[in-house]
Amino acid sequence: MLPRLNRDIAYQRMNLLRRHIIVGMIACFLISLPFTLIFYFYGNVCLKLMYDTNQGYMYLKYMCIPFILCYLQTPLSATLQALGKNQEMFVMSVFEVVIEFICLIILIPYYEVLSVGIVMLIGQLSTLVFSSFFVFNEVYKKRMP
Repeated sequence: MLPRLNRDIAYQRMNLLRRHIIVGMIACFLISLPFTLIFYFYGNVCLKLMYDTNQGYMYLKYMCIPFILCYLQTPLSATLQALGKNQEMFVMSVFEVVIEFICLIILIPYYEVLSVGIVMLIGQLSTLVFSSFFVFNEVYKKRMP
């Protein structure tokens, strides 16, 4: 995806760039959805097949949901890299780690192990929102010459 986005940016084909971003987001969502549904509804069978135990099924059920956001982050990160926004990506990563660390310290006494899943969801959601904001500003609001 990255070479295609770079080519669109180099030749200033913003309509193709926008279309490739949307197609990438839809493709990543469609790839992640079946795996998330399998692990959510049949996680006990998957755990039994892979590890010969059902322990941790409830944790797997709650931890598989944030991975849809992780898949959606991939085309946004590729777009930001193609746009040369590596500094913004670094700042977002640092911000995500700080938010996750603070939330983990706050949530561990109340939710124990489940707090890891909650913190993952918060971190992925914050990164997805910031990446979407930067991509929207660069691709949809700015007019490239």
